[in-house]
Amino acid sequence: MKGIKFRGINKGRFVYGYYVSDGDSYHAIVSSINNLEMKNTPVIDKTVGQFSGVLDENKSEMFEDDIIECEQGVTWLVSKNKAGCFVARDPVDELECFFLDDYPFMKKGNTHENPELIPTP
Repeated sequence: MKGIKFRGINKGRFVYGYYVSDGDSYHAIVSSINNLEMKNTPVIDKTVGQFSGVLDENKSEMFEDDIIECEQGVTWLVSKNKAGCFVARDPVDELECFFLDDYPFMKKGNTHENPELIPTP
């Protein structure tokens, strides 16, 4: 069974765990729950991304907003489509093209830490 996991940036670093929000201004990742105590780490809301449930060729977890590359050297973004499925989306024309487990991909970075890896038109 695949677990639901999120990540978000706090103080320049990703933290991983469960996502909680008040729907407005508070966004946090719960990284541990022990003896009815939770460790909440506030994160920047636009950096929150969900684990896709798919690993790349190096067994790295692929999250929303990761920058990935296929065998032919084409760059894609990990995204969730309107149906809630994780897909490889073309970063230039915004078209979704493949389900993540259709082809082998390699994670190159993410849009928050490595925006220079995103191709421009």
